[in-house]
Amino acid sequence: AFGNGLLYMGGEFNTIGGVSRSRCAALDATTGALVAWNAIASNTVLSIALTDDVVYLAGTFSLMGGEQRSGLAKVDATSGSLTPWDPFSDWDCTDVAVSGGTVYVAGNFSTIGAAFRNGLAALDTATGLATPWNPDCDGTVHALIGMGQSILVGGDFNSANGTVRHRIASFDALTADLDPWDPVADSSVLALAVSGDRIYVGGSFLSIGGEERDNLAAIDLTTGFLLGGGF
Repeated sequence: AFGNGLLYMGGEFNTIGGVSRSRCAALDATTGALVAWNAIASNTVLSIALTDDVVYLAGTFSLMGGEQRSGLAKVDATSGSLTPWDPFSDWDCTDVAVSGGTVYVAGNFSTIGAAFRNGLAALDTATGLATPWNPDCDGTVHALIGMGQSILVGGDFNSANGTVRHRIASFDALTADLDPWDPVADSSVLALAVSGDRIYVGGSFLSIGGEERDNLAAIDLTTGFLLGGGF
């Protein structure tokens, strides 16, 4: 994640350039030099989302900055100090995104923010409590991304909101209602990226949208139809 002239990064590493950094670090975006920011996660950081003054980290960690944080934490973007914000997920968090006063988080949890939420939740940025937004996926959600008024997600689920959606779906960002968009993947969707009017999808699938695609595809954001000749 880029911001404040820095590149915030996460992973499984314990050092960068011979300097101790536990699974997350920040580099000068121009020079690549390691900066003092040092949040210290106890296990893998899988995703980072940034606002002007805070960084949200999602992963498999149970501690952040030496204090208990289960899979999701909020730290100061300048100092790396842990904030009191603590939604307390009961399992790992795989992806995180921020929009306005809401933090959207994916994972394989069943409770988070003091509410029952299956794999996908929206949290208040001030309190950490779950909002009423509740898509109710029936399996792990690996990736999410915001696009306009929609939240697009990928994972291992086969239904959402009681409706069949195979491993990829789109929800209204305010109501959690399912969008008609429904490409259908035959196996896990693990990563999503948006560029212009298309979304790039990565995973372990061999077909998506009714056509053969080996692990990577481009899909029209409006129609859900596949684009190009495959990868």
